[in-house]
Amino acid sequence: MGDRSSPRAVRNSPEKAAAPGLTVHFVVPDTCSLPQLNRKFNAVTDSGLVHTLSDEDRPVFADTLAAALSPGGKYFMLCFSDLEPGNYGPEG
Repeated sequence: MGDRSSPRAVRNSPEKAAAPGLTVHFVVPDTCSLPQLNRKFNAVTDSGLVHTLSDEDRPVFADTLAAALSPGGKYFMLCFSDLEPGNYGPEG
């Protein structure tokens, strides 16, 4: 899963995120392989992934995400609203 631009954006991100005292780790894994990374994340950012998943894949993603987040970790999701008028575009 994922957009082909994601690896390029992640490759360019560490230098942009560098700041005194800030440690950032960027990865572009398949959403189903998060537990295989054998690490926990304090924050996960999702920009438009959930709306691309089928109804069957969403619970799998939720379980995978839960396994990858540290206790108290945060999941930030940018998605489409189900309150948006019309019936076109991605599912809200």
